Amino acid sequence: MCSPEKICDLQLNLLPDRIKSDRRLKCVRCDGIRGKPALVIRTDDPAMCRFCFVDGCVHKFKSAFGKSQLVPNGSRVAVAFSGGLCSTVMLDLIQRSKVRFNPVVFHLVGTKERELRNSEPIRSTLKDSGLEFHILDSPQNQLLIEFRKQLRFIWAQSKFCMLTEVETLLVRLLLVHCARELGCEFVLFGTCGSYQAVNFLNGLVDGRGSMAASDTMFVDLRSTHPVILRPLFEFMSKELVFYARFQHLNWVTPENPITEAVLRRPGLTTVTRLCQDFLIGLQFNGFPSTTQTILSTASKLAATSVSSSSGTHAQRCHLCLAPIPSPPDVSNPHKLALASLVHSLSLSHESPVDSSINKVLEKEPKQEKAPQFCNACFLLYTDMTAELKPAFRNVVHQLHELRTGQSVE
Repeated sequence: MCSPEKICDLQLNLLPDRIKSDRRLKCVRCDGIRGKPALVIRTDDPAMCRFCFVDGCVHKFKSAFGKSQLVPNGSRVAVAFSGGLCSTVMLDLIQRSKVRFNPVVFHLVGTKERELRNSEPIRSTLKDSGLEFHILDSPQNQLLIEFRKQLRFIWAQSKFCMLTEVETLLVRLLLVHCARELGCEFVLFGTCGSYQAVNFLNGLVDGRGSMAASDTMFVDLRSTHPVILRPLFEFMSKELVFYARFQHLNWVTPENPITEAVLRRPGLTTVTRLCQDFLIGLQFNGFPSTTQTILSTASKLAATSVSSSSGTHAQRCHLCLAPIPSPPDVSNPHKLALASLVHSLSLSHESPVDSSINKVLEKEPKQEKAPQFCNACFLLYTDMTAELKPAFRNVVHQLHELRTGQSVE
């Protein structure tokens, strides 16, 4: 005869399996009225049919704007469209959500080889949307294209992780500039929650501290005109894939020097790819709430960093737009990590110990105006080869002058 304790243990072991089987037999929202169960987002989530899933995605997208109440009715909002999965899903959600603002879709042209392959699908998608759209090719975009060409030829001579960060930060600056030129107060980026969690971990590895959490929020206040919004911050990458499949959406694969280098040598990797593999392994192997936990923790750090930097007029990094802290007290280099970093960089450049990072940067030869970098971006700059630095400084300088409203010669 079994003891009461063994009977209780047996019931607890059988209960989750029975509940799980019932939750997978029919859609949890419509109770199977609208269709058969089609997908399960996480291992502990109930099943949903395709119609309820699409309606849930539309509601989640609209609630992102409703909760913040940041975008006024009738305002012009730029929509950055690259033709990839995230931006294609975001464009379809904008059409289905009947938003109250006026979306202005824009696409930046790439190299001639890429445009020959992807120009027609992207242009047809923009025309079919029925929204105002622009295909832009600014002079600053040409500078960025030339910089990418140099990356293709000398990527093997530099640190591979650096190329990923520089590519992402420069493209973000250029997209913000294009939205400003279109007269928009806000710009929408199609970054989903899975990528934001990866960017958060990558930012911590790169030494961005609390500012790494700014990439995980719906509102990114580092750029005030226009303000960066991420309406897909609550979507997982798996949700976007199923949404595109159910809605029969076609997208193109964006090309960049990093992707081309990985295709040539699959053994190459970056910190971003390692963080992504780490999160995917946890997400789908017994810890389904990993991404949500990281984003929730990052939002608390972001709220703390925004409140602590509010009301201050600190200088900002010309690349990532993060506030640059004041030079630390380096009389004791072991006092903090930032002081130790400045101390090491000063010794490597044979400069006085009390020099800051930007003072070290100003001493480089043949440079009229040295850009201001935060600690993490300065390390990216120092990792570049001598051939890359002039082109990089030129792109950053022009984008900074356009952001501040100064004339660019």
